[in-house]
Amino acid sequence: MGASALVNSARAVLSLDTLAQNDAGKVGVVPCEAARYFRLLGVKGNLSPPSSNDRWYELKSGPLNNGTPTYPSGDNVQVVAPFTPRPAASVFPQSDIKRYFFRAICANFFAIPFAVREALSKSSCIC
Repeated sequence: MGASALVNSARAVLSLDTLAQNDAGKVGVVPCEAARYFRLLGVKGNLSPPSSNDRWYELKSGPLNNGTPTYPSGDNVQVVAPFTPRPAASVFPQSDIKRYFFRAICANFFAIPFAVREALSKSSCIC
């Protein structure tokens, strides 16, 4: 049996495709939050025509509502919620965000520890 035997023997095959940082702005998501979004794709191409409506989902934090007098806020867990892409959404270009972010930092440049300044200068995602 070859590597495709598993897929070929299955009646339906689904795949999860995460949102790339480069594509985040196209669906109305800030690039540094792209890892929270994914879509479910039907990859068994011989059963039906390809769907033009991808089903997108977002990983969110959901409360368990299990607060106690000692821990009143309770716990949160990761949950999957449907997400509707907004192709026409206005997302600030990352270059503008970096420019304004670094302007704010420059006002108090020497108050920021060197390690933080170093990490910010090497980071491609400023969130």
